[in-house]
Amino acid sequence: MVRIFLTVILVGLLTACGVAAPLLNSQLIEKAIAFQVSQTQKQLSQQLNQQTPSVQISQLRIKKQESLIVNKLPTYHLQGTYNLNLEFPSRQVTQKQNAFDVYLQSQIEGKTWRLLIPESTTNDKDTKPIWRSYLIPPLY
Repeated sequence: MVRIFLTVILVGLLTACGVAAPLLNSQLIEKAIAFQVSQTQKQLSQQLNQQTPSVQISQLRIKKQESLIVNKLPTYHLQGTYNLNLEFPSRQVTQKQNAFDVYLQSQIEGKTWRLLIPESTTNDKDTKPIWRSYLIPPLY
């Protein structure tokens, strides 16, 4: 009886010491994709001297999910498709079945996520990629 009690306490303490990662869900993935699309649209709009459209992501489908560690933090490589809706002042554009390929990283405090974009394009497998990192605002 004492052994069971001590085992339960030990498991509880070990569990409490771990950092719970925030939940990887479709809202978070949609937000990361929308951020990427918005950045591209912002650059295009500036070059064309146009207003940046609002971006909406829907019909998210994850086809592949891979777990890895980047800079000692848990990271997920996700691939799949989504529908895109761009709303311009005078028109609306919808694109279906767009492919996505994103890396999402849980931060050490376990409360936020970052979108990672590999910068290095070298094919050398011994070279670690260089990552650009963008904070994804928390979902409340």
